[in-house]
Amino acid sequence: MPEVLEIAAMVQEGLSLRVTYVPVTGAHASVPDLNYLVEDINADFQRVTADPAAGNLIGPFTAGQILRVRTDVGNSCDHSELSAEQVVTIAPAPQLNSPGRQPSPPPIRLPFPCILPTARHSVMPKTYLPLFLITVHC
Repeated sequence: MPEVLEIAAMVQEGLSLRVTYVPVTGAHASVPDLNYLVEDINADFQRVTADPAAGNLIGPFTAGQILRVRTDVGNSCDHSELSAEQVVTIAPAPQLNSPGRQPSPPPIRLPFPCILPTARHSVMPKTYLPLFLITVHC
């Protein structure tokens, strides 16, 4: 009989959700799955293969959506052991320069034009100097 794969934490990253697991849970499970359901969107739980070592990133979702998340593990002897269901509401993604974040520094403006090589021009443009001809009469 497999052990339940316990969810350690669910952390929102942008509009996605990072799910991590309690170490050494899910023993004897040959089929670890992460199930999630978006209320008012999905009729049944969606399934992704759980990664107990690294965790899973699911989404993106829309701000305000409510997710129900659980794990489901199985093996050849027992096909389903469910974890406790957890519910989370997706918050709006943080905006650049939102309160609590440092504003971006202004771009550096140079007092003169600067020509840098680009992928199309891999060398600096040629500079033409005036050519002086000196004629000597003997």
